[in-house]
Amino acid sequence: MGRTLEDGHRHTVNWSTKHLDAQVAHVRASAGARIDDIELNALVQIVTVTEDRAAAADAQADVLSRVEGLTAAQLDAVPYVFIGSASEIAEKLQMCRERWGITYFVVRELDDFAPVIHACRSASA
Repeated sequence: MGRTLEDGHRHTVNWSTKHLDAQVAHVRASAGARIDDIELNALVQIVTVTEDRAAAADAQADVLSRVEGLTAAQLDAVPYVFIGSASEIAEKLQMCRERWGITYFVVRELDDFAPVIHACRSASA
């Protein structure tokens, strides 16, 4: 999440795809031959499953206002925020797997994420 700010609660973050690319490259280089034994994961901060585009746009605007320097394109790509329909989020999970090798996602509210799990299972069936 980055360094803790003076209030002791908030954190600075760097959710750019460029930063994540560099982090994953560092892990891969450091792991060497052990990389196949390592499972990369992401702690998902926000999940909004919705078919309502306006609600999704509002949720995106809220995140962009709270994360300094984050662009809409980065928000759509980084594995820390999932906003959209269950199938859209399932597609983003797959993109994160293909781009960064992330195979494990931790979410705060499993019940909110259940429709995404169902969409993932349906897509792989």
